[in-house]
Amino acid sequence: MKMIIEIDKDDFEKKFNTALQGIALQVQEALKDRLTREHGKDTGLLQSSIRAEVKDHTIVISMAEHGKYVEFGTPPHFPPVEELEGWAQRKLGDKKLAWAVAYAISRRGTRPYPFIRPTFHTEVIPIVQNNLIRAFK
Repeated sequence: MKMIIEIDKDDFEKKFNTALQGIALQVQEALKDRLTREHGKDTGLLQSSIRAEVKDHTIVISMAEHGKYVEFGTPPHFPPVEELEGWAQRKLGDKKLAWAVAYAISRRGTRPYPFIRPTFHTEVIPIVQNNLIRAFK
């Protein structure tokens, strides 16, 4: 007995694109949620910059440049003090403490606050499965 399965290419393409769009949106939200839940929010610039878009059957994730420094931390370096003044004012109540923060970063670097890797390790596979199941039901 021979079994033949025919797949309508246009229908498959439409369903697959629907799944990819759902995956992109849910991964984008999962990254934002984990970042906020695990590490709080200062200005919200990093959270609001996280984007996941579908381009040529590929999900492209982008975010503000400093996302990699949040994810991996930094080695010791002396950052521009003026760029720390707003943070020092918001978090420490005095922008003059930016010098002390810059000095500490020059000695120790910054600690990593991973949010990308943990999201992919725990949440992406269920997101992909659920969207594919939903699209091809």
